[in-house]
Amino acid sequence: YCNQFTNTVSTTVNALPTIGITGNSTICTGANTTLTANGATSYSWNTGANTSTVTVSPTTPTSYTVTGTDANGCVNTQSVTVNVNLLPTISITGNNSICNGSSTLLTANGGVTYTWNTSSTNNPINVSPTSNTSYTVTGIDANGCSNTANINVTVNNLPNVTISGTTTICSGQSTTLTANGATGYMWNTGFPSAALSVNPTTATSYTVTGTDANGCSNSASVSVHVNPLPVVTAAPAAPVLCMGQSVSLTA
Repeated sequence: YCNQFTNTVSTTVNALPTIGITGNSTICTGANTTLTANGATSYSWNTGANTSTVTVSPTTPTSYTVTGTDANGCVNTQSVTVNVNLLPTISITGNNSICNGSSTLLTANGGVTYTWNTSSTNNPINVSPTSNTSYTVTGIDANGCSNTANINVTVNNLPNVTISGTTTICSGQSTTLTANGATGYMWNTGFPSAALSVNPTTATSYTVTGTDANGCSNSASVSVHVNPLPVVTAAPAAPVLCMGQSVSLTA
C-alpha cells in the first residue's frame, strides 16, 4: 500500500520595468542633448554607456535605445529618436563701401528674428560709421536654430577738392579756374570739366563739386574779384597850336 502526497508551489511573476527617456529630442546642428533613462535600477545604452544619462550630439536624425534592469532582474527597453535641424543660412545685404558722413542700410536675411552686434534687434538697420567697421548679425529661425553673418563696411575719405587760378581780374578780362583733387568735376555754372574760363563783370563766387574714384564727393568755392579799369584823362583835351609850337600834355 502506497501513500500519496501533494505539494503546492507558488510562482511570482514580476512585471517588466516601465522604462522612460526624458530629454530634448530635437536639436540644432552642432548642439547636444542629454537623455535620461528612468524606471529601472541599472541601464545600458546602445552607445555603450552604462549610466542613466548620456549626452549625444548627432549630425543626422539618430535613434537611441536604453535597456533597463530593475531590482528583480527584469529587463525592458525604450527608444527615442533625436532629430537634427539644419542651421539657417544667414546673410547680409547692403552697401559695404560708403563715403565719410554717409550711411548705409544693412538687411539680414534667412532667419525670423535677428540681433546685431550693435545690440539692435531691428531689421534692417541704418549705420553711419566714421571708420571701417565690422557688423555681425545672429539670426534665429522658426526651429530656434541660430547662425551668424558678417559684413565689413569700408568708409572712404572725401576727396580734398581745391581750386587754383587768378582770383582777381580787371574789368573785361577773363580767368581760368582749375579744380584739383578728384576725377570728375561739375561747376555751379553747369560746366562739367576741371578747367572753367570765366569773365565776370562783378565779384562772383564759383563752386565746383569733385567726385573721386570711390564715388565720394566734396566741393570747393572761390570768389573772383573784378577791379574797375582806371579812368584816364589827358589835359588839355584838344590843344590847338601853330606850326613849330609845342604843347605839354598831362595824363
